[in-house]
Amino acid sequence: MAAENLQLGRTVIVDSVNATEITRQAFAATSLNA
Repeated sequence: MAAENLQLGRTVIVDSVNATEITRQAFAATSLNA
């Protein structure tokens, strides 16, 4: 959902705990592609 909103030019604020490496990588990839 965050990636879709970023593609639409909307501001996205995400607050979460990224306890696993795979979720940290996913969040990083989304931010780099924004």
